Amino acid sequence: MSRHSDIPWRQLIAEGIAIVASILLAFAIDAWWDDRQDRRDEQVMLASLHDEFAVIKSALEADMERHQQNLASLKTLLQRMDGDLRGDEAAVIEAAFLELLSPRTTDLGSGALEALLGSGRLELIESASLRAKIAGWPGMIYEVWDDQASNAKMVFDTYIPYFVRADWPAGAAMRGWYPEWDIPERSLADYPELVDDILRDSRFRTLVELRYGYKVHLTEEFEEAIAAAEAILADIEASRR
Repeated sequence: MSRHSDIPWRQLIAEGIAIVASILLAFAIDAWWDDRQDRRDEQVMLASLHDEFAVIKSALEADMERHQQNLASLKTLLQRMDGDLRGDEAAVIEAAFLELLSPRTTDLGSGALEALLGSGRLELIESASLRAKIAGWPGMIYEVWDDQASNAKMVFDTYIPYFVRADWPAGAAMRGWYPEWDIPERSLADYPELVDDILRDSRFRTLVELRYGYKVHLTEEFEEAIAAAEAILADIEASRR
């Protein structure tokens, strides 16, 4: 019994507590260091995402402006086909041709976003709101690309064959795509009878109306994508403060 009572229990307990405390402290320091490194990585990631989405937003806005101009051309043509004649119908039709024959697409770079989503480190971003918006972005932009693909298919499957069968001059539209176009072109202004036929062609009017409707829907998709990009940028800026 005397030997048992000679064991320095207090010292052993104190040493045990010290060992456990040192281990816990080491874990805490390690966790603190990891969190600090994560926050540094997050800030680098947020800076890259901010730069990328600023470019994406500008590209979407530029394309949105072009689509609005295209809509204006189509609307003017429809008004002329309703009898609002002013003497420059050939130019109005050629401007609409440029839109009707244009399978416009939007190419957006997303290297930083793809790297983030592919790495599985989305949870590194502390803001739950920002994480949700970034995770939902691919689906948002897919709607734009899908609508553009539908419009492009309409151009190649419907409009171009229709214009070829009708033997309508396409040089002006080609020059609109390629300013350096140097092939002698036929101008609609030289074919007044053809201009009159176009303005009275009910099938062509249906094609223009369909194109106008699709473009209105596509414009709405662009508006939603721009709003989503703005929301992501706002959350990024809030997370960087």
